[in-house]
Amino acid sequence: SPQLQETACHPLTCRRYGEDNKMAGQQQLTRALVATTGAVGVYGAYKARTDPPHLFWDLDHTILCSVTPPPPVDHPTLSAFHPSRYFDQIDDDFPYEQGTPNTRTYWRPGARA
Repeated sequence: SPQLQETACHPLTCRRYGEDNKMAGQQQLTRALVATTGAVGVYGAYKARTDPPHLFWDLDHTILCSVTPPPPVDHPTLSAFHPSRYFDQIDDDFPYEQGTPNTRTYWRPGARA
């Protein structure tokens, strides 16, 4: 009978069995990807809530170059820079007197438009 032939079909040679098996594998893969994506998203939200990232961008050695202490006014090279090419500031990582800049920061060439 036709029903008997369909059930008697060998799993490796029966076309219908192979297609069903392929579809089941794709469904399992989709479920695994959704579960993994969801788990990563939940973990990311948890970490952002409990341990927020601290982002710092240190501009030194990129577009700025800081010198501590500021060079003397008679420095052979650095005294030739026009005042628009640097600014003086207080860097609290080094000792300083109140209101007196302790660092000179130079703009690197091409860093400003």
